[in-house]
Amino acid sequence: MGLLDSIDNLLGTRLGLLANDPRAAIGQMNQQAGAFNQASLLAVQAERNAMNGRPSTPEQLAAKQMVDDYTRNLAMGFAGSTSLPKPSNILELYHGTSPAAAKAIEKSGFDINKAADGTVWFTSNPNIGEVAASNKGAVVKRLLDKNSMKLGGWKETDKYSTDELINMGYDGLMLKDGNQITYQIFNPQKLKK
Repeated sequence: MGLLDSIDNLLGTRLGLLANDPRAAIGQMNQQAGAFNQASLLAVQAERNAMNGRPSTPEQLAAKQMVDDYTRNLAMGFAGSTSLPKPSNILELYHGTSPAAAKAIEKSGFDINKAADGTVWFTSNPNIGEVAASNKGAVVKRLLDKNSMKLGGWKETDKYSTDELINMGYDGLMLKDGNQITYQIFNPQKLKK
């Protein structure tokens, strides 16, 4: 199935309709675009509610799932690729650890009870994943969505303790030092694989 067929199937509009009855095809596409725009607005509301610790309505959650599924399915139509270019709000983070610990993390997730300070440290540089790690030899990659996590910086870390930041709703710290960024994440389960 080619790119146009994938897009055509996903939009529910056959290219034949566009060739045979352009007015009807444009009307159908406009109707679908309006429905998708409405779903996108509800999905954004669900994400904002999640960021602010408020519950989302079932309609918002269903719309978010539909938009996420649509985006994932559309990505599969681009030359067989399963991913689109990474959005600018998604950051790749790297955590250095031992090979055995990396395997356990990939299987069961991070265990902050095993962390030296009850948090997990990451870096933006995949070549130096051992930042703040007591073990070396393997790097665990995670994705951070800047839009869904509240991150402090040097100002906050100089002023508040980790517990105070957590109580204030922070999910972690983003500490810039030149071209290097170190992340202290309080709840690594919020990161994506």
